[in-house]
Amino acid sequence: MSRSESIVAMSNLRDFDKSAHESVIVWLIEDNEFYRHTIEDVLNQIDRLTCPKAFGSCEDALSALASDVPPDVVLLDIGLPGMDGIEGISRIKSITPSSHIIILTVHDDDDNVFRALSAGASGYLLKNSSKEKIIESINEVLQGGAPMNAQIAKKVLSMFTQFTTPKDEYHLTDREREILHLLVDGNTKSRIADTLYLSYHTVDNHIRNTTLAWIIHKPMFQTCLSVDGSHVVIAENRFDEAEAGAQDEQR
Repeated sequence: MSRSESIVAMSNLRDFDKSAHESVIVWLIEDNEFYRHTIEDVLNQIDRLTCPKAFGSCEDALSALASDVPPDVVLLDIGLPGMDGIEGISRIKSITPSSHIIILTVHDDDDNVFRALSAGASGYLLKNSSKEKIIESINEVLQGGAPMNAQIAKKVLSMFTQFTTPKDEYHLTDREREILHLLVDGNTKSRIADTLYLSYHTVDNHIRNTTLAWIIHKPMFQTCLSVDGSHVVIAENRFDEAEAGAQDEQR
């Protein structure tokens, strides 16, 4: 698919979850200049979506937040000069809690994935994602979803099989396991909803529950829990708040 064809294909995606007279504001924080300009250019060619700010560091973005209109969505890299993306999540959310942060990075290791999610990221994408996937994920997160690549979902499944904890201790239902397997097989949340005769948001909530279960049972979080239980409580509360926000939007 050519670049122009890709832009047209993305413009045919579902309407963004804003009023007809509003544009979704997306900020991009990415230190690779070429990639930053490429994604910025793509975002600005989508109807009802605008990327007025693109930064090479979290520090620059935080300075802009002091005076500019906060974004609806932030696409954030992890490996940045100065403040890394994980710390950036907490700092950005402390200033603008309503902004959704989607990690967009090359880092797919367990620690970065779940440090980002527990810090308050709403989604996690790898940079090998297509431009269409990035646009779809912006739309998805605005509807209360938690977008992530199939590679990330596979890590969740791998976690459940690697450790010796009895499966009942994860408190996953049969439905959650069924959804997780379908997700790892490459099915979108919408396709899973159609297959299982469920609503999109029901599927998304099951995925959130599955992700939270991994965070709680991951050894590094178990260590934190034994020292300071607030680490897990904070992560759990963030997921609850995200779900409550999605329910409010539906009303």
